[in-house]
Amino acid sequence: MWPPTDRLAALLLVAALLAGCAGPPDPAPPVARPGTDALVDALAERLTGVYTGSAPGDAMAGVRLQVRPQSAPGTRPARIELIQHAGDGPARRFVLALVASPAVPGQLVGVFSPLDAAGRPRGECPLTGSARDGGVVLTTSAATCRFGAGDGEVGLIKEFAFDGRRLVIGDRVLGANGESALPDSLIEFLPVHRYTGWAGRRDDGAGEGSWRRADAVALASDGRSVALVDAGGMPLGVELELAPYWPDENAAVLLRLRAFDADSGELLGQVWADPDATRLGLGLGDFQAGLERAED
Repeated sequence: MWPPTDRLAALLLVAALLAGCAGPPDPAPPVARPGTDALVDALAERLTGVYTGSAPGDAMAGVRLQVRPQSAPGTRPARIELIQHAGDGPARRFVLALVASPAVPGQLVGVFSPLDAAGRPRGECPLTGSARDGGVVLTTSAATCRFGAGDGEVGLIKEFAFDGRRLVIGDRVLGANGESALPDSLIEFLPVHRYTGWAGRRDDGAGEGSWRRADAVALASDGRSVALVDAGGMPLGVELELAPYWPDENAAVLLRLRAFDADSGELLGQVWADPDATRLGLGLGDFQAGLERAED
């Protein structure tokens, strides 16, 4: 299994708790239970959206993830496509095909398939998991998720944990000798939210106490910086950036607002907040900003 970090231990604890719902059914005859099909459709709907990711120590900062259904509600298996972008590199695409067990409440089975650039499957792996309270834990097995051939064959353990809002994706690749063939990857994705508000920078050339304001600031929590301009369209010389930040494996993911000098790239200041924060503010000697989360 995974290395014994606190974050991963917590993820696996969630998996264990969810799996607790997938024990043997009651003595009653195994019949289809109401809402079984609706479980997968509801999960696909809740997963749909745009996310931005973070890994410990700013690794993978700015990685973006789009989750969208590939099949209509009620179609079985339900197909969910995930498209992952890191910087300007090519997108990584894969599909989850899921069905719910009619006999065991909350138990899911399906297939994980990486896709090539044309959207064609590059293989498939059995996928198992459990769902409860709007969340889900899914995993592949290194024994049945195999890629390559001969000495180059590897096994993939891929885990997905979704609590109804945050999505954690972990990868571990094992070589033919059972040892890790690549560094393990663990990325926590948060939904992208939009914030609007104002910003101001002291204008020393216009006299003491003079400020220039940007009153229509719009910023998304996806790590893409925005250059600020005043009401006349003149640059304030400041760029704002908002993105998740994961200090280390034993800390919680935060939302980080940073201000940079647009010419030099110098960091002017930064502030951290809970990812669910509805208001953000940054107060420096010569620069201030106030943002409020827009309705999703």
